[in-house]
Amino acid sequence: MKKTQFSEESFASGLTASGLTASGDDLASDPWVLRDLSPVLSQVLNTLSVEPMVFDHIVQGAQMDTAAVLSALMQLELSGLVVQLPGMQYQRA
Repeated sequence: MKKTQFSEESFASGLTASGLTASGDDLASDPWVLRDLSPVLSQVLNTLSVEPMVFDHIVQGAQMDTAAVLSALMQLELSGLVVQLPGMQYQRA
């Protein structure tokens, strides 16, 4: 199976062509995006701040089980709303 590699430029241009941007700032400030989040994603996102937070504190703050928080963080990261930092730290994008 042949692997396809994408550059950041081609990824960003593809997003732009589809009406999206590669910047999490645009998504995080868009009320339509935030309104359409599931309750679980909203709860985890509301727990986070722009300052880095360790994973354990996010779990405690969200008052959810570890698996649900980890899943939500992955979805939020893929949506461009959250950034993972070294040491299992996360922050809003």
